[in-house]
Amino acid sequence: MTISLLQRLHVEHGAVAEFLALLDQEADAMAQGRFTDLPQLAQSKAQLADKIAIARRHRENEQMTLGFGLAWLLNQKFRGHATLTTIILLPMMLSPAVVGTFWTYFFQPQYGIFNYIVSVFSGTREFTMIGSTALAPWAIILVDSWMWTPYVMLLILAGLRSIPDYLYEAAEVDRASEWTKFWRITIPMLLPFLILALLFRFIENFKMFDLVNQLTSGGPGSVTELASITLKREAFEKWRTGYSAAFAIILFVSVYGLSNLLVRFLERVKER
Repeated sequence: MTISLLQRLHVEHGAVAEFLALLDQEADAMAQGRFTDLPQLAQSKAQLADKIAIARRHRENEQMTLGFGLAWLLNQKFRGHATLTTIILLPMMLSPAVVGTFWTYFFQPQYGIFNYIVSVFSGTREFTMIGSTALAPWAIILVDSWMWTPYVMLLILAGLRSIPDYLYEAAEVDRASEWTKFWRITIPMLLPFLILALLFRFIENFKMFDLVNQLTSGGPGSVTELASITLKREAFEKWRTGYSAAFAIILFVSVYGLSNLLVRFLERVKER
């Protein structure tokens, strides 16, 4: 499982790097008036966008799985579930910049709590998360999942509590098993909420800036550099205003197009 996750991570970051390079070429073509190059670049960008979407869907599915499990647990309404819900939702209430700064201290090689815990169990003293090209993306995934899994949990929990009780009562009259009720009632009724959570997390992944900027600043090198960080550097550090404006428009169109596909799929699910 770890090997497959690493492979998906390398695929995603390789595709993102190629996608950013295509955005650079497309922005340059628009700035220089080479509009004949745009169709070919658009076709290559669409293929890479599909590749990135598949890779990110795997990462979002991990948050969806954790969120679904927590929502299923809290939906049982055991003693103290309200207090536990509040504790789980605390990370979501924090600012991404605050979370990034907070976890930066956790990941510090010299005095970080996270690195100390890893060194105690593994016996490795020279260990760093945000300073390693192989582990820095995992640090961002870990922090992002810690922060936004409660959000997914909240949406799914609302969906679980919106399912009418008479559906389960009718299934019990028909002597349906728990597994049958889960697949024939719970999952179909929750599907719009699951797609909605996937849509929101997909959009948030493209909007991500504060967390990564505070945690790694796009490093080491450009391993964790996102499109938003590239846009900030081009606009406010290199002052390439024309290029950054074209970059922002292309990024907006790309996110809008991919999000529109998910919204259409959500509408089809609702019509069933």
